[in-house]
Amino acid sequence: MRTEGVRQLAEGLARKHGLPVGEILDDVEQSIATVLTDRYGEAVTAYFTNKGNLEVWRDGGHNGGNGYTRLNPRRIRTQDPAIMGQIRAAVESGIRERVSLQAYEAFKVLRHTAVRGRIIRTQEDGQAYVDILVLGGFETCVGVIDLRNQPPQERWTYYPGQEYWFYVSKVLYVPDVINEGSAFRVVLSRTSRTLVEKVLWEHSRKHEIYTEIKCIRRIAGYMSHVKSRERLPKEAILKTSKEFGGERIVVLYG
Repeated sequence: MRTEGVRQLAEGLARKHGLPVGEILDDVEQSIATVLTDRYGEAVTAYFTNKGNLEVWRDGGHNGGNGYTRLNPRRIRTQDPAIMGQIRAAVESGIRERVSLQAYEAFKVLRHTAVRGRIIRTQEDGQAYVDILVLGGFETCVGVIDLRNQPPQERWTYYPGQEYWFYVSKVLYVPDVINEGSAFRVVLSRTSRTLVEKVLWEHSRKHEIYTEIKCIRRIAGYMSHVKSRERLPKEAILKTSKEFGGERIVVLYG
């Protein structure tokens, strides 16, 4: 485990994930300490000096030893050739978790908003996965809509390529067991009253109507009652109705 080799590892991971080398070096220090602590059963500290040299110290004091012992990184790799692979895996796991946390923080702002999305796949239980088109600066975001959050006439009818409006009801941070990192889950709905409000408002604003719209009652797929202070364009009402499979939109003014 030469210092040059470890720095090359950090630089390669920085390029791969588009992160500063300094951040990756911090992850490398922590990962080396974690992997070697597990290996020796004693606390290990690892850090890069100001000159860029890797220092590794083993604390044997709590086991009756003489305190800290300096370890030779090159000798560690000679004794255990697989150690670099373990360190790399630990570093990448930490990077995935940090990137997922950053994405989660960014996508939390989507909660309680309406977004456009494209169906990308479905499951036998009716659940569908959706590529959200409002990306908030990130390249991809996949949401999920369960059967109970779909209007009755839409259940088991979704197929890849269809585009709809969706209401983001939740953005959850959950462990991703498969990738041994972390991920976030965007929970979508097509039955929300708020979705009718937001879709109708989006279509109305194209006609320069920005009035407040409130859905006071909805039977998803059948009828929605909304209140508005201003006259809404007929085209906006018809497009909203079409969005929900012909659902009747009743507008109450005043």
